[in-house]
Amino acid sequence: MAAIEPLNDDQRNYLYPSYQERCFHLAQAIENKYSTSFLKTILFERISLTHSIDPATEALSFKSCIETSAYQKALDVDIAAWPQEYKRLESTVIGCFGHWARFWCEYEIYKIKIRYPSPSFSMPNYLPMDEEKYDANLVENIEESKQYYLTLHHQAPMPLSDSIALINLCTLVSSSQWYEILPSLDISKKGCHFILTHRVTEQCKSPSIIVSSARVQNWSTAEQWLYFTPFFRNQNWKLCLPSNYNERFLSLGLYSQNFSFDNRSIKSFEDNLNRHIVDKQKICEVLRLTVSGSVTQGAFFLFLAQKRIMPLLDRKNIRLAYTVIEQPWMIRFYETLLNDGYFHSSCRKLDDSHNYTYKGFWEIPSLRLELDKLSYQSYKRRVINQAKKVKELNYV
Repeated sequence: MAAIEPLNDDQRNYLYPSYQERCFHLAQAIENKYSTSFLKTILFERISLTHSIDPATEALSFKSCIETSAYQKALDVDIAAWPQEYKRLESTVIGCFGHWARFWCEYEIYKIKIRYPSPSFSMPNYLPMDEEKYDANLVENIEESKQYYLTLHHQAPMPLSDSIALINLCTLVSSSQWYEILPSLDISKKGCHFILTHRVTEQCKSPSIIVSSARVQNWSTAEQWLYFTPFFRNQNWKLCLPSNYNERFLSLGLYSQNFSFDNRSIKSFEDNLNRHIVDKQKICEVLRLTVSGSVTQGAFFLFLAQKRIMPLLDRKNIRLAYTVIEQPWMIRFYETLLNDGYFHSSCRKLDDSHNYTYKGFWEIPSLRLELDKLSYQSYKRRVINQAKKVKELNYV
């Protein structure tokens, strides 16, 4: 199986209607005959075999694990318990998509798009970089929303839950290759989400376009938070707290005054911190922050999403948001904050990345005040100037 030569991108595009769609139809037949969880079963069993072949791969993301020689060896292992349909589809998928995780992502995208044929109206050719043309909302229980939205990833409008799932698949999974999202895609389809939308004029008679989204989770679901998953708490993460972190935590009024922080490791630090929370209603996690569009548009939407989500969280009386951030523009901006608004807790270079990913905290009231003062142009100048400073320091 491992000897099958995957198609290149040109071949995949050329064969898409016949070859790739045939894979989708086979997957649908397997789902109907066996289980909708077979996609997860195949990926997880191959990953588990990879870990047993080379335990060092346990510290890797799915993307990097799939690229190892150990994973290629795992593909040669015949899993007797699998139906023949699993084996035939896996073999076909590797030849067409390169690997199973990519297929799983594309299949989920296909299942959403096929439910919503393209309408007669067309998308606008231009999205303005004007703050006044965009609205922001926190929507509770998006699975109950009846309103339809457009995205930049499909011509047809669809309900909010499918819109956000499609955006997450196209941006975080397909583009950024965070395949870990696939098994928990359901949380992109329910619960509380932030959306930044462009108001289309009445003459177009089309729904608003979602250009940014994020999931917001309160403390009652903390056991499901990305922040506390094993991958983000292992020994590869190093604490990088500011020198005044003790005072900053206590000044929020969310933690008991009579404890000292345990900073021996990220796990001991977080466990001790969580045990001393006195007001969990004012804490949340913000994750799966997405922006769509071109690189230029994405930079603007990223700024505006941060600016618009802060007052919405502030109105909910949220004072602290747990975050995991790898976006360089966000990191450089937070480095310009002199006193409060944001601080890191730990960091790690993920797999073969040259940049650090940071776990940290938004101090909502302070960060709101800082962002409210800024236009996109002033924000961009600060980010660019900070990036130059960092580059000069690294050069020295």
